[in-house]
Amino acid sequence: MHEGESRDAQGIKANILRPNEVGWDNNVDVLRRALGAPENTELFPPHFIKKTLISIGGSVIEFKDGNELLGAGFLFPRRTRDGTGFTLRFHGLSQRLSPEAAHFLTEEVTCNANGTQLPVHLYIPSESDANESSQGTVFQEGLSIERTLPQEGVKVRGLQKEIWGVTSDDFLYPADIHAAEFSLPTSLIAYVNGEAVGFLFGFDKLSFEEIPEGLRDYITNPTVRQESQLMGILPDQRSKNIASMLKIGQAEQAIKDGTEIINWTFDPLLAQNAVLNLRKLRGIIWEHHPNYYAFSGANKLNQVAASRFSVSWLISSPRVKEAIVGVGHDEKLRDALLSGNIPVVNSTRDYDSLDGEKTRAIDETYSHSLETPEIAIEIPVNWTNIQGKDLALAQQWRAVTDDIFQTYIGSSEGKYAITDIIVLDKNDPVSRAFLIGKSIDEIGDIFLGKDIV
Repeated sequence: MHEGESRDAQGIKANILRPNEVGWDNNVDVLRRALGAPENTELFPPHFIKKTLISIGGSVIEFKDGNELLGAGFLFPRRTRDGTGFTLRFHGLSQRLSPEAAHFLTEEVTCNANGTQLPVHLYIPSESDANESSQGTVFQEGLSIERTLPQEGVKVRGLQKEIWGVTSDDFLYPADIHAAEFSLPTSLIAYVNGEAVGFLFGFDKLSFEEIPEGLRDYITNPTVRQESQLMGILPDQRSKNIASMLKIGQAEQAIKDGTEIINWTFDPLLAQNAVLNLRKLRGIIWEHHPNYYAFSGANKLNQVAASRFSVSWLISSPRVKEAIVGVGHDEKLRDALLSGNIPVVNSTRDYDSLDGEKTRAIDETYSHSLETPEIAIEIPVNWTNIQGKDLALAQQWRAVTDDIFQTYIGSSEGKYAITDIIVLDKNDPVSRAFLIGKSIDEIGDIFLGKDIV
């Protein structure tokens, strides 16, 4: 047998699929079809399996007898009383493979980086408990944030479909993941006057990535984190502070669990999300992933290559604690940008879009070698509208900014971390928004109240 394989007395073999092998995306698609996709509502979306499950430290396992597929499992990192382990989300295809046998085979191939076997919790989606209860927390009149119950998972699927305009149910997350037995570290649903209007859920994450040197004083355990996978608010309920309340609820629970870093991804060109993630929540970005998800055109928010920023939310740091309790921060960045003390990497211009409305277009050329303490990168304020109305313009914005982020953003010496956003006039259709990058060599200054050097 090879590393990552185990076999039982009946010759059934468990094999961990390798994401770095040629044909990984196709292998996932073939496996999901064998498990009943796209009709099987207990399966995770394809983009999640191909990218996110692996990035959080999970795995995909096939159970075979020869070439016959008897079942499959998806391993999710899971906090345990003594540290970390995994949840085995098991999908059986044959009575020849019992869940218990799959559990045994999985334990044989599941080890940590030191070769120590980690505990595995068997979870069967169709057997989740739908009779749990929850106590909501009222943050303001009419608004309550509650732990999502399994029976409310259908509401979350419906919200996801409406918010993103999802065209295939195969891109929706299973309803049962909100059961306590599945052990999501965060699963929250927001109600306004009794109507579900938003949600947030995340997964435990194992990460061995390097933390920028200037941030290491604020983290004692960078390995065990949370990946905040999805948050959505109905369009007519936005600008009511619901997203902030969901994130605060997530942070409070994570701190109780001993988590110090929460990660999530978002589209680098969505200015509204950047305002929440950077300005309100005080997250930091030093990772950019071009064409991260292979679902361009799948919904109204992703009509071009689905590039992503990865946010690191250092919830135990003074910077974030002050944001959570509502302490503001000064406006020196805005003044420095307007006075020209923060150079802008790219150039843009007014543009008449295909529908006759004014917007902003981006030039293909930009500055490649700035070495100032801070930089600014302009992004559109109406990214969703641009994607829906002028695909060629959207593709140009994506291509040029992907190049810029790859050039400047990173955790190594000489690179920059995105720490803030400045929106000059959000009510102006040709308003301008600028992401602010801080030299990674001086990143620790932002925790000392030194946004500008």
